[in-house]
Amino acid sequence: FPGEIFLKILRMMVLPLIATSIISSLAQMKSGQASRMGLITVAYYITTAVIAACVGMFLVTKIRPGDSLSKKVRHVTSPVEEMEPIDTFLDLLRNMFPDNIFKATFSRVLTKYDRNGTDIDKNIVDGPGTNILGIIVFCAFFGMVISRKGPQVRIVTEFFIALFAIIMGYIKAVMWFAPFGIISLIAGNMLEVDDLTGTFRTLAMYVATVLSGLFFHVLIVNPVLYWLITRKNPCEVYRTMLHPFMIALGTGSSGAALPTSIVCLEEMGIDSRIANFIPSFGNTLNLDGQALYEAVAVVFIAQLNGIPLSFLQHIVVCLVATLGSIGQGPVPAGLVSMMVVLNTLGMPTKDLALIISVDWLCDRLRTAINVMGDGFACAIIAHTVWRRSIELGTPPNEEEDQNV
Repeated sequence: FPGEIFLKILRMMVLPLIATSIISSLAQMKSGQASRMGLITVAYYITTAVIAACVGMFLVTKIRPGDSLSKKVRHVTSPVEEMEPIDTFLDLLRNMFPDNIFKATFSRVLTKYDRNGTDIDKNIVDGPGTNILGIIVFCAFFGMVISRKGPQVRIVTEFFIALFAIIMGYIKAVMWFAPFGIISLIAGNMLEVDDLTGTFRTLAMYVATVLSGLFFHVLIVNPVLYWLITRKNPCEVYRTMLHPFMIALGTGSSGAALPTSIVCLEEMGIDSRIANFIPSFGNTLNLDGQALYEAVAVVFIAQLNGIPLSFLQHIVVCLVATLGSIGQGPVPAGLVSMMVVLNTLGMPTKDLALIISVDWLCDRLRTAINVMGDGFACAIIAHTVWRRSIELGTPPNEEEDQNV
């Protein structure tokens, strides 16, 4: 029962946290930050996040850590299910643009199949559940419009910043209840499990899958992108970011490593204005570790429940894991953003207790890898800005003044 109350409170906070975090983050972007350097930063972070989510899904579908405990829900193929993938994709697009933002808080669009003799009729209906994807898209556009209006709507920007601070204060207060709630959830799940040895073996496989994806991303994806763009040795970035990497690993907080990251990047020779902007912005937008982690966790929960996922549903997982983790860095253990992904796909959330039991290890490593990713992003963007300024014949400092 205490675990049930804890999950209810987390579900309650999904909607206000998503809305306030996205709007407040985008509304604070000045017009200069939305210039070329800002666009390059956003494009780079989103690209690496999508790559990370794809890497995570590839590993979890190959290793399949959840199959050993799968509830083995029998899946019978029918003509209706053969038509499902394209309708899943179309439902995704429909939900991205809700016709009523208030209705989107408690219903989402679904394609319903009705048999009429030998024919199958498809109807677009409103189904239960929050349309998280539509709310994310609406809030993103809302925040961008606010940022373009600037001083005219400063009171609106300050309102959402204050509201986000209040929501975060509420969540921090709830997290004092987290140990008792999480222990209750874990105990309840363990009591329902017949094979504890198999459970621990499955969790070990799950952790190995997550760690394999994280290390592949930081040791292969980041340095390869860095070399392709700058043609420089990535070992210099590893040496520079080792200190903040260890701080993030020890504390589990990218914010705690931020001051050290800025100092180390400046010592590396990166302009102080870029070194201040990129890691600070990356604290909110660097989604690599969280996107990979959420993609693995969602597919793992689907495997536990014997839920088969089509190719298009894997694409949906990748997209929602990337969008759902925007601005969720400050939330302990990423519980709320995980709820977002599971609710969007209509999957059960009760199996989160198993993931939470090993999250303390995964959380520290994905945070440390996010910090290392900020170092690569800063070095890449600094190189891009410098090269472009030389091509235009503009002194780098003058152009950086315009962009930063």
